[in-house]
Amino acid sequence: MFGFTKMGFLASVFGSRTRVNALAALVGGKKMTESELAAEASAPVSEVNRQFPALVASGLVRLERVGKSKVYSIDETHFLYPALKELFGSLDSALEGEARRVAGCVAARCNGLKAIILFGSVAARRARLGESDVDLLFITREGGKGEAKAAARACLEGRGVDCKPIVVSLEAYLEKLKKGDRFYSLVHAEGKTLYGEKPKRFG
Repeated sequence: MFGFTKMGFLASVFGSRTRVNALAALVGGKKMTESELAAEASAPVSEVNRQFPALVASGLVRLERVGKSKVYSIDETHFLYPALKELFGSLDSALEGEARRVAGCVAARCNGLKAIILFGSVAARRARLGESDVDLLFITREGGKGEAKAAARACLEGRGVDCKPIVVSLEAYLEKLKKGDRFYSLVHAEGKTLYGEKPKRFG
């Protein structure tokens, strides 16, 4: 069991969602400005500036000043670094593994399925503790959306994973791409195919 001193130290490191999300970004090894960290943590720059002195004081995070900017990086020699790297890496792997399980389960139950695409933070391996859900897009034959939704509900029941899949027909998907829909274009370009093949952009 941790003593009060160690518990207090861990509380200072993981004391807010902003710190957790920012640490997840830094564990990848990048140096990041306060603005970049704020974007990764979905928080204002002022909140990053308020939260980060504790991390710098702990020795886990390094602070450099480059001109007027503050640049942060993780100290890979810190005793917590290996555990953090494993924690955040395991989260990505665990959620992607669950996405693949769901994809296989739905594919086995749904005859009209054309493709299943994983997108969002899990596909990009930037999952965040307590925030990231599993983003899946199912592409089906015309008239197969109801079957795919029912299969998804059955495969997700009791799993404890936040997943609200998007179900779209092949025809509608191609039409969205043809019109340059930003969301569908991003999913098509950056998403991971878990089942089937991504349709050719224009038929």
